[in-house]
Amino acid sequence: MKPTDTKPNTGAPEKEVLYRKTLASIGWLELLGALAARAASEPGKAECLDPVLFEGPESCNRALDETAEMVALFALGDPPPAAAIKDVSRLVETARANGVPEPLEMVAVMDVLSAANQAGSYYKAHPEARLLNEWADALDEARDLRRALARSVDRDGSILDTASPELSSLRKKYKALKERIHRRLSEIVSRAGGDSPLQDSYYTQRGQRYVIPVKASERKRFDGIVHDTSASGQTVYVEPAELVEPNNRVRLIEAEIEAEIQRILRELAASIAEKGDVILADQRSLTQLDAVRARARLALDLKAGRPVMNGEGIMDLKKARHPLLTLRGIEVVPNDVKLGGDVKVLLVSGPNAGGKTVSLTMVGLFSLMGRAGMFVPAEDGARLAVFKDLFSVIGDGQDISQDLSSFSSRMKDMIGIYRAAGPGSLVLFDEIMSTTDPEEGSALAASILSALMEKGAVVMATTHFPALKSYAHERKGFMNAGFSFDPDNLTPSYRVVPGVPGRSLGIEVAARLGLPAPLVERSRSMVDGSKQDMESLLAELSRRLEKADEERTELEAERRSVERLAEDYRELRKRAMAREKEFNSRVQAGIRQAVTSAEEELNAIIDGIKERGGSVQDALDGRRRLKEVRESAISSFSEKDSGERPDWNKISKGAKVRVAPLGMEAEIVEKPKGKVLDSTEVKVKMGNLKVKVQAGKIRLAPAKRPAEVRDILHKKPKKKREPAPGKTPSGDAVYSEYARTSSPVLPPTSSNSLDLRGMRVHEAETEVDSFLDQCCRRNMPNVFVIHGHGTGALKQFVRELLADSPYVEEYRPGQKGEGGDGVTMVVLKELGGT
Repeated sequence: MKPTDTKPNTGAPEKEVLYRKTLASIGWLELLGALAARAASEPGKAECLDPVLFEGPESCNRALDETAEMVALFALGDPPPAAAIKDVSRLVETARANGVPEPLEMVAVMDVLSAANQAGSYYKAHPEARLLNEWADALDEARDLRRALARSVDRDGSILDTASPELSSLRKKYKALKERIHRRLSEIVSRAGGDSPLQDSYYTQRGQRYVIPVKASERKRFDGIVHDTSASGQTVYVEPAELVEPNNRVRLIEAEIEAEIQRILRELAASIAEKGDVILADQRSLTQLDAVRARARLALDLKAGRPVMNGEGIMDLKKARHPLLTLRGIEVVPNDVKLGGDVKVLLVSGPNAGGKTVSLTMVGLFSLMGRAGMFVPAEDGARLAVFKDLFSVIGDGQDISQDLSSFSSRMKDMIGIYRAAGPGSLVLFDEIMSTTDPEEGSALAASILSALMEKGAVVMATTHFPALKSYAHERKGFMNAGFSFDPDNLTPSYRVVPGVPGRSLGIEVAARLGLPAPLVERSRSMVDGSKQDMESLLAELSRRLEKADEERTELEAERRSVERLAEDYRELRKRAMAREKEFNSRVQAGIRQAVTSAEEELNAIIDGIKERGGSVQDALDGRRRLKEVRESAISSFSEKDSGERPDWNKISKGAKVRVAPLGMEAEIVEKPKGKVLDSTEVKVKMGNLKVKVQAGKIRLAPAKRPAEVRDILHKKPKKKREPAPGKTPSGDAVYSEYARTSSPVLPPTSSNSLDLRGMRVHEAETEVDSFLDQCCRRNMPNVFVIHGHGTGALKQFVRELLADSPYVEEYRPGQKGEGGDGVTMVVLKELGGT
């Protein structure tokens, strides 16, 4: 359901005049001009210059959602098409009234239909832009009409030969006949010169008839019809008799061509009239899409954020900047503004040229921008109220023609605003009552501001009156805010400080502008002492509040930084736990597979021993030892146990432990007090990060690998000892033979192998370091690095890297069954060293 298009209804004529003055005084018309400059079509520009101001938060937020979708499309790097169409509504009405539009006007219709086709295809390809697709879904390219126009009318407004077979045939006849006439004329004029009756060797046209210049004295010698005479009378222009009939046929064909063109245009006009509703609907949809596109471009140029509209009369802005100053490239000091809710009247004070009027007009512009679906140059999430009325008194309004002084003119407007304003009205007063006596002006201002608040309006006003600042301090619903001033270099800071009135600093500003020093000092001596004391007190209070605000901003930034770190840690922990679980599963499967394979091989040896009558008991002892190795290896990677639990009565601060879910070493920072349960939190340090971990997840740091595992993994092949002649090998000999012939390392699996093939050297370095670190932390005995053969550069680099690695005990090329020289087997150091 599309939002209802409504223009603001200001009601009474007086209210309408006040509203127009307001729009001009806050710079709204200038901002709309900037918006229109970013539209591509004539109707889009017109829509931008007179935008819909939506009435409620829901419709406003929908329009803002449309802008957000368009901004997102720009961010994809594939911006929506810009349709530079013209307004064709009058042309459609002409066609409906049985008129025949000009061909160039029909080109404009073709452009609308072509743009509808292009836009429809684009938005169908971007279904994520849900609201924009509602406009695009209404587009109908009227394919038959678009194709008829495309084959009939050229972009310069001429009618194409392809418009109809009859037109094409007539134009071919016309062209052939004219070529024959030109050839014959060329032959005639080629005889000019000598005693020829021709005046010159060229031909031309008179009255759309082809003629030849003939000497007047020789007229009788040349058979034809005279159509013109030269100014001197020496030359007559004669249509040769032999070409009269061909010229007549040319004229007839021209008439036939023109008749056919008119028939084609009437037919096209009838089709346009028939499809008038479709064309106008396309234009409306394209206009809205173009206007939203302009809003998105303006948002990007302003680096603006999406506001959120509300119906509670609350405006809450963070780091807001004036849009017009920003567009002019002026560096603007961002400010926070809060209005509405408990603050019904915001009274802003401070030095001249300090930013008061800028902030006032900014608030007015923001209130309208939100209603028009425009982003505002402030932080995302700015709260804007949907004010149904906006009034302002900015500028002196003096009008000599009506015998109105500045005070009279402003007072007249303020009375009108008082009558028109009510609940849902936003009223802006610049230098309220500044054009009359300060004492009476303060009283009038306080009375009017209070009355508007009581009527339900929200008001923002600027002032220099000390009495009005005092009134605002004491009155519920009022709030002071002041722009600060740097006393050291006598320049405004353009920063607003809420809760404290600003100092006017007229003398300081005058000094900065060049008022001679004697006049400055004389002015200061004439200021009442109590006022000077109050100004000094306000200055000190303003400095303290500004400092507190800066500290609050810094603390807020630090808080956000800590939250980001905490989130990063939680994500890291989550990923680490997932990797740990996957790793344990793979390692356990790999170990089981490797040891099971060894058991099967040993069983085969034992069976052989039985057949040969050897010492079976020794072989059985070997199988028992291998079973112990299997259980020890698997338990070292068991998720359930993951190591020995610490005795919390004996453990001390600084003890090395392991956080089981992460598989990471840590150090006890604080020993827990009292009885320690699995849920008790223990503070540990992992690297530079201090965190709290549940006691049930903490294990003692890994001990050295069991001797049996170390022996099998690191045992080097022994030299084969031949048994005495005629003696059957003993069980020990059989086991030694198994140890010699079996691989002294775990075989390659997906969990203990790293494939570098296809990587560059700098990529491989990072991968190898990370892989070795993870495997070493998990106490893996050996790993395999697959680098392939290639040019040999990657293999050489990997082995040089392994030679210097703190994780590596030793390494060698892969053996048969491990991948050969395209693989390097690496024996890892044990944690704590061996």
